[in-house]
Amino acid sequence: MEKEIKELLEKLQSLETLTKEENDLLATYIAKQDAEVEKAAEEKRPVRKVDFSDDGKVKSMVRSIREIVKLPSHLLKDEERELADFNDDVVLLSTLLKADPRSLRSWNQFAESSSALKRAMDAATATEGAEWVPTVLSSQLIEKYRMTAKVAGLFQEVTMPNNPYKYPYSAGLSASDFYYVGEATSDSPTASPPTTMATSDLTLTAKKLKARTYFSEEFTESSIVPVLPALKNDLIIAKGEVVDDIILNGDTTATHMDSDVTDSKDRRKAWNGLRDLCPSGTIKDLSTFSYANHRTIIVAMGKYGLNAQELAIISGPTGINKYRSLTEVTTVDKYGPNAFILTGELGKLDGIPLIPSEYIRQNLNATYVYDGVTTTYTQALYVNKRGFMLGNWLGVKLTFKEEGEVDQNQLIIRFYKSFTPRWTPSSTVTTIGMAHKMS
Repeated sequence: MEKEIKELLEKLQSLETLTKEENDLLATYIAKQDAEVEKAAEEKRPVRKVDFSDDGKVKSMVRSIREIVKLPSHLLKDEERELADFNDDVVLLSTLLKADPRSLRSWNQFAESSSALKRAMDAATATEGAEWVPTVLSSQLIEKYRMTAKVAGLFQEVTMPNNPYKYPYSAGLSASDFYYVGEATSDSPTASPPTTMATSDLTLTAKKLKARTYFSEEFTESSIVPVLPALKNDLIIAKGEVVDDIILNGDTTATHMDSDVTDSKDRRKAWNGLRDLCPSGTIKDLSTFSYANHRTIIVAMGKYGLNAQELAIISGPTGINKYRSLTEVTTVDKYGPNAFILTGELGKLDGIPLIPSEYIRQNLNATYVYDGVTTTYTQALYVNKRGFMLGNWLGVKLTFKEEGEVDQNQLIIRFYKSFTPRWTPSSTVTTIGMAHKMS
């Protein structure tokens, strides 16, 4: 099979069109590779054990609770996930009601579900549960936004210990960093040449994004509890959509590329997005939409377009439907049970995931910007996922403000995000491609 795959890759590199059978074979091979990568990643994940038995180990339980709320969901067991959900409910409730978490009925009701948890959350014992009071949203909730953020979920994300943050390892290793070294035959053998990371001073600078929503003064704990699932879901979805929009359409210049972005507080001014960063040499006219024209973008991306597993094609409803009409597209239903599927992925073209986004504009002109005059075109963005990084600083903060004069209260939500190229896109660093004039 390896020989057949090699022949198929050679055909793709020479821009030859693959038959349906060849496309199916290539998709099967890629799915197998994805499954093996996922299996290897799963085996490397640390194994943790948190003892939830009622055996009196209260102090270790408290330490475990503190650890749980910081961990991503895939490392949690069912009981731990339940505790993380409880943490998030209590943080929202206590913020909206301006109350100590331990004074809430919900606190006592959850504690009653387990005698060990009840003792672990005992506010009367200073050396035990009194130290643990939910004040921040759990990593599980913060992480969930990436499951809804179809675009942001494509990129590596790092937690920033400070802002700005100099990322100490950004360029990575490559073949050019390795040298042949002969056998040492003396007491002072010649050392191999050192490698200096070309972009080792990559700086992530997180920008603050903030929203306010109003709640009635009559809100009580009893009335809020039923809407907590909807509130958490809205928070997750909204955060994902905000980040996706800026990644695609951000432009920090004084005059934004789109003429309808004029407010200095518009979120699309937070950082430069993929449209703004795309090198001119990888922008191709796809007014005549075809597989061959799609391939011209991949070719223009050079070495950054070679590995399908590093790439994604992002487009809106019009563009995605055009891609799915190509006979060369492999749809999700044909991937097989072991295929690794990205969030929102609708299919693959040349093994590259097709990612839909409502924030790909459908009303652009012939020069791929919005001018309010010609609004008949849309686009697709081709991106090498390794070329960009997301930064997350401080998590999500909730604050509450009373407005007695209007009998309403405000929930203020803020978080800090950064989106930065690992290597600045240019005529030689072609980590982004664009298909424009699609209609």
